Amino acid sequence: MSRLREEVEVVSGDLETPPEGDLAPYVIFTQLKPGQPFLYAGYLDAADDDMALIFARERYGQDQECIGIWAIPVETVAGTDSIHPASHDVGGMQAYQVFVQARRGAGHVSAETLEARSPAEAIEKAKEIHRDPKKYYTLWVVPQRTIAATSTGDLIWRFSDQSYRLARGYSKEVREKWTRFRDESDLREYEKEDLKESF
Repeated sequence: MSRLREEVEVVSGDLETPPEGDLAPYVIFTQLKPGQPFLYAGYLDAADDDMALIFARERYGQDQECIGIWAIPVETVAGTDSIHPASHDVGGMQAYQVFVQARRGAGHVSAETLEARSPAEAIEKAKEIHRDPKKYYTLWVVPQRTIAATSTGDLIWRFSDQSYRLARGYSKEVREKWTRFRDESDLREYEKEDLKESF
């Protein structure tokens, strides 16, 4: 064994590795058309709100045409599920955005905005509005001030033709290729038959 290896400290047991990075998780919502609700798109990690919006544009803004994006720090989400416990800490009155999940496995959709003094109070008010628990699976509430949002007119969907990213765009191109291939194949068959008849 080399002398350098002899100087390396031997560690026994589990290695303690400190968490690395300073990225925080965000939940992303997209709005497809004006006046429509914001729909759950997915999660991503970012250093701050601005970076979360940049990443969301790149990742979710190209999946489908959308006009608006919300990036919400996961730590600010309170819900009726066990993953997002609601704080009972009472503060000043503030606006909360409510999100409703219709059934298990479905994405959350933005609903109404309400005023409350704590996340727990906001959830109770949301439950009063959505009285029938059979019509929703979970509710989320988020302080509106924590929602990072794109502005009206911001570039989200690229100006260049990105239709190939969409199912409808892909199917159009594939259909055109198959039509062209089929037409070429038909032409070759016609030429073969024509040659047989001529000679």
